[in-house]
Amino acid sequence: MFAPFETATLGPVLAKVAKDRRGRSVRIAYADPTHDAVFREQPWLERHDFWPEDRTRMEYSVSLFSEQLVDVATTNSAHTWLPAG
Repeated sequence: MFAPFETATLGPVLAKVAKDRRGRSVRIAYADPTHDAVFREQPWLERHDFWPEDRTRMEYSVSLFSEQLVDVATTNSAHTWLPAG
């Protein structure tokens, strides 16, 4: 995404993505993260990396988001990571 919507539209769009993912994992690279706070407010997403302009070698930074994962202990005491929600 490259700052595609204003805040009032972006929140509902991200809510629709969460609803429609149907067990598929979601990763979003948000270039020029003007409305980064809207992504951070989503309970199902977490920002796992941030690349400042000097790292991207472009005129904008990039925020990288993915689903929050929940650690679910299995019967053999190993751990399985599942998408939250």
